[in-house]
Amino acid sequence: MDTAMSQTTQAPDYPEIIRKILADDQQAFEQLVEESHRLVRKVAAPLLPAWAVDDAVQETYLVVYQKLHHLNDPQAFPAWLSRIALNVCYKWQRRKKETTEVQPEHAVAEPEESGVDMRAALAELSYKERNALLLREYIGLSYDEIADAMNIPLGTVRSRLSKARERVRKFFGA
Repeated sequence: MDTAMSQTTQAPDYPEIIRKILADDQQAFEQLVEESHRLVRKVAAPLLPAWAVDDAVQETYLVVYQKLHHLNDPQAFPAWLSRIALNVCYKWQRRKKETTEVQPEHAVAEPEESGVDMRAALAELSYKERNALLLREYIGLSYDEIADAMNIPLGTVRSRLSKARERVRKFFGA
């Protein structure tokens, strides 16, 4: 039997990796980054220009390194990491908005900007709706995981997702 086919992809053992990091194992932090960087990129990609994603990933892991000892439940690491990545992206967007000059109302769009853009649709959502939608649709967290990550009741998650999906449908004219 081919060994490559017999191997199954296992989810990372985040609690064990985190335990090692907290015991000052520097290689474990490298392992954590290796195991989870795709998740961070998945959060950042729809929110930031392509050239800013790498910076957001680095900034996210800087925050993780500084605050990992505050994580109470290592099993919740993916949701916690997603939340940090979202916050880094929103912080970047706020900084960008503060430094960008206002475009004239009838400015001609660049070719890559023409057409309907998912980023524009997400920008129409409230901060809370956008977080819930990204955690569900882009990151793939369950409703319960979203409730834990956002520290809100399950019913509130359902409500925010429903409102967010409706607003996105309206944005795209569906």
